[in-house]
Amino acid sequence: MKASRNRKLITNQKNIRKNILETDKIWTMAQTSALSSSPISLNKWRSVAPFIDHSLLRMDTTRDQVIRLCHEAVHYCFPTVFVHPSYAGELDMVMNVAALKSGARDFVKNDIRTIVEVAHEAEVILKVILETPLLTREEKVVACELSVAAGADFVKTATGLFGGATVEDIALMRSVVGDRARVKASGGVRTAKDLAAMVQAGADRIGTSSGVNIMRDLGAPELAQR
Repeated sequence: MKASRNRKLITNQKNIRKNILETDKIWTMAQTSALSSSPISLNKWRSVAPFIDHSLLRMDTTRDQVIRLCHEAVHYCFPTVFVHPSYAGELDMVMNVAALKSGARDFVKNDIRTIVEVAHEAEVILKVILETPLLTREEKVVACELSVAAGADFVKTATGLFGGATVEDIALMRSVVGDRARVKASGGVRTAKDLAAMVQAGADRIGTSSGVNIMRDLGAPELAQR
């Protein structure tokens, strides 16, 4: 019975991945731009959209709101929507901050690796949230190294509960992971100017609940009410 449930989960995750709008192509575009250190153009909203993970993570989010979020993502060409795990085809995990601060590096790496193995078996991307506002510079470097060593696909700044992304943190994370992993800025990115600064610093993805407002500010057409 357990094996059957696991096979069903893997099948469902494969179907989710298959139906997302050419995500691998979009990720490649975003990563190439981020690594090139060339300024992101704010003149065309379609050039900005591939960087945005359209997010709605409130605890009271309804199914209808998730559906609306998906329609917005399709309309504005966002590569991904970020919602609670019961809907998601990618996974985020929060690194064990207390363990890292206690010096238990092997524990942190093995904890991440365990989730990575489950995610990758189901062909799901895994991001590790470092909670950078709680870390020293040295701890941020170590956290990035441990995440890469454990096989994580992304390192991500924060949940937003303790503070958000900074340009300095994104630049540091990029310098540590290089091209071994992708970098996501999350928390406090609310304007096109914020987004451009994060991408210029090295971010491949931007997690924000302000994606629609950013697109509108850049001249994207409104999504018709359904």
